[in-house]
Amino acid sequence: MILALRALGAGDLARAAPALRALRSAFPGETLAVAAPARLAPLAAAIGGIDRIVPAGELEPLDAAPAMPRLAVNLHGSGPGSHRRLQALRPGELWAFASRPAGHHDGPGWHDEEHEVRRWCRLIRYYGVPCDESDLDLSLPATQGSSAARGIAATQGSSDTQGSSVTRGIPATQGSPVARRSDVPDTGRPGASPVMPDVSGRGADAAEPSRHGPGSDISSLPERPVLLYPGAPSPGRRWPLGRFATVADRLRRDGHHVLITGSPADRDLCTQVAVAARFDPDTIHCPDLEDLLSLVARAALVISGDAGTAALAVGFRTPSVTLYGPISPALCGPPPDRQFHRTLWHGTRNDRGDLPGPPHPALLKITEDEVLTEAAAALSARPVAATP
Repeated sequence: MILALRALGAGDLARAAPALRALRSAFPGETLAVAAPARLAPLAAAIGGIDRIVPAGELEPLDAAPAMPRLAVNLHGSGPGSHRRLQALRPGELWAFASRPAGHHDGPGWHDEEHEVRRWCRLIRYYGVPCDESDLDLSLPATQGSSAARGIAATQGSSDTQGSSVTRGIPATQGSPVARRSDVPDTGRPGASPVMPDVSGRGADAAEPSRHGPGSDISSLPERPVLLYPGAPSPGRRWPLGRFATVADRLRRDGHHVLITGSPADRDLCTQVAVAARFDPDTIHCPDLEDLLSLVARAALVISGDAGTAALAVGFRTPSVTLYGPISPALCGPPPDRQFHRTLWHGTRNDRGDLPGPPHPALLKITEDEVLTEAAAALSARPVAATP
């Protein structure tokens, strides 16, 4: 068995796809297992070539992993904690960055200011295996539904270092192709519009029909929607709600089918954005990961401040606009040669991205007009055919 440790989030796993495919090619006859949260099985299926998910949390003991794998590969971090989790399994070999505290000296040096995709490919190449950094595409299974990830078995039972009106120019998205919380309105600048009260008479609960939850059928949703994903893993990475609502409203006025989306835990956040934009409750969709993959794959455009959702858009070659705050897109953003993936960052240095405070100052410098301008550019540069 080849066991790769990547016990982080969806974006982290998506950005490790080139390294995982390199391992698959180098060891075609071996079982390739990835130690990661079990909920990421649909994404592992979209990457392809992964035989098993070993359920694992960040820097938790790998109790579900078999002992003595032929090769353990640390795609999690710089060590020493993640190294030690793999060393405890007594693998035949360990491929990892050099870590003196972990007693692992056979590996390349860690570079803090390095893009994640390049980092993991560099690690794999150090051990003599070719790795294509551009191999980021994802593929949906032929059939949709809860069986999408059944081909990946799950066995039972990190923090290392990581890592003017402008909408007139945006073409309406017609035709057919082939996930967190922020609890306050935009208070990042004087005169910001507060979240508007619910004027529908139905209250926030009206925006929570079960058909929009995990396991719902997305086939009834509009084709080629524009997705707004206002969530992010921590408050410092979340663009203010009022600005998302303004962007949503202006895109709708230009004729786009706009959906407010997030993870199931994002429902309250998405509801607030929809209410502020005076959207119908049916525009809110907070699916599980499997349906989110399908939704991103069929979208015309994804606008988010979440690097994980942005990585899915990269995988499906769906045009995107991603808003960065504490962390530069140079570390985890899309390939720079893809003009249909646009990034906005007004920072001057990389800061911690997990702080509980208000939105990062770099995020607060991003205006609604900037986002709409980049949305127009992304749609204009979109590829002729998206990845099926």
